[in-house]
Amino acid sequence: MYFIALFLTLLDCSDLVIGLLQDYGAHTHHSTANHSKQVVYQLKGAVKSPSDSFQVAGDWDPFDIAKPEQITKYGNKGRFMSDCLLVLSDEDAGKAWPDPHSRTPRSASSLFQGTLEAELQTWGWTEGPHPLDACNFGSPGGGANIKSALDALDLSFLPQALGGDTVCYAVHHYIEHARNEKGEIVSPYNQVYMVNGQQYHRTGATCEFGINHVGGALFGRALYAPLQCAAEDWRTLGVTPTWDMMPSLRHASDIMAGYWLRGNFNPRGLKYYFAIGIQNDETLALIASILLDKAIYDIPAWPGVTLDATGDYWGAKVLLGSPIGATITYLLLQHKAELGIKRITEIIIFKDDVLPGAPDPEDDEEEDVVVHLLYKIADVPPPKELEDEDMPDDDNHGNKENTKAKLNNGIGLGGRVVRREYMAGKSVRVHEFRMG
Repeated sequence: MYFIALFLTLLDCSDLVIGLLQDYGAHTHHSTANHSKQVVYQLKGAVKSPSDSFQVAGDWDPFDIAKPEQITKYGNKGRFMSDCLLVLSDEDAGKAWPDPHSRTPRSASSLFQGTLEAELQTWGWTEGPHPLDACNFGSPGGGANIKSALDALDLSFLPQALGGDTVCYAVHHYIEHARNEKGEIVSPYNQVYMVNGQQYHRTGATCEFGINHVGGALFGRALYAPLQCAAEDWRTLGVTPTWDMMPSLRHASDIMAGYWLRGNFNPRGLKYYFAIGIQNDETLALIASILLDKAIYDIPAWPGVTLDATGDYWGAKVLLGSPIGATITYLLLQHKAELGIKRITEIIIFKDDVLPGAPDPEDDEEEDVVVHLLYKIADVPPPKELEDEDMPDDDNHGNKENTKAKLNNGIGLGGRVVRREYMAGKSVRVHEFRMG
């Protein structure tokens, strides 16, 4: 009988598991109580919102900042993602998470892989129409007015239907315009479907996004989760939704990954994720906190405010762990086989372009400020060579060159099996001890 103990010389990922399993969907029923070593993130010069400041859902208010506990919660989650899970192999990420499905070997991958045509149909999802200019990102009346950003990145701002590169999709957890035999509109709850002999109700969720295979970009436009939508739609019928009533295929990250793979000859070419027109209150409050920390009171148009996501700045960590950031971090974490091992390198906060002669929404109380986030994506660099001073002596005989050769080839030292992993820009040794 062998017992395998695994530890990381420079960074222990288990110290960073902060509420990730519960956030993932509550279907795992795992507790993270034993992994609650947290880093407390503090704001420099934080101020309270003015008493007359009121935020309607999705409205930008520069003084409506996040609570300290929100900053710590999402900061730890983002740190765990960026410094641990994203930079590891799928198996090692599954060990560090730990794998919510207890697979052998361990894995962090989603249970839903591939292009998902059959799976989406099985779990009650339908593809609906969308406006022709929904992915026209150069028009205030279209998907968004971010032409300056797309021009700077050499990306097309037009949808494919208008001669550009982006294809828009609208995937719904309901049947649009469904009516009964009396011609009455059928609510999502009353649109039922069967999976393995069990009846489920549609939730009213929607996942609207754009894909640019040519430029390597994803655009998240309107992502509304099944549980939240069901809580709103089913409430009128007196039904309270629970996790076991939700479709197993329910994450926007899985749906977008499936569509990204369709007809894509370069699935590892994903370089950009745009979160378009952010309406999530918590994420907007986190953005306000970051800008306040930088003494910036108006969101600038492109080139916006850039955060280094590979360093230690708390603002980048909270946006990686935020409700908006979780979509792209889970997509990268759970689809490594198709996408490769990737991480977020930069996050850019910006707003719609201000057209010449038009008033700036920041100066016009009747105009909404449309807030966007860009997550830049890159391959995780290969492991660095270990320096001589990092080398233990080989069996205490002082032969560092022999030791380095064995380490690089994963050969056991004495009773040990040692291999190298890349983590957070450092060469990290993973040690496994076998005890009989």
